[in-house]
Amino acid sequence: PIASEEDALHVAEMPTFGGLLLPCESEQLLGYLTVPYLRVPLVLRLFNDRVRLSALACPQLQAMLDAVLFEPGPFQEAWAPPPQCPSVAPLLGGPIAEAALATPAGRFVHELVRSAA
Repeated sequence: PIASEEDALHVAEMPTFGGLLLPCESEQLLGYLTVPYLRVPLVLRLFNDRVRLSALACPQLQAMLDAVLFEPGPFQEAWAPPPQCPSVAPLLGGPIAEAALATPAGRFVHELVRSAA
């Protein structure tokens, strides 16, 4: 299993999804999947290309994109005040990190509502 970006860098043979992605693109994708909050914009940017968009014909990549976009993540009540921003970046997977990344409607909707772009 790949739990960190370093794990993604040490995969012996990168999946190419039937030749639809180059090994370097697969490595990039696997690295993006290890970053909880940034994976939505990074994965969407990766497939925002005519050549890579056609790779989404692969059912495995479709399922991956679906999981990235609609992963619920930590839940925050809509009426709850946003958590205090920590003064130091929290470790991934800890309770402070989960509270900081919580959203009332999932990460994709949060990205649509709050994204600067």
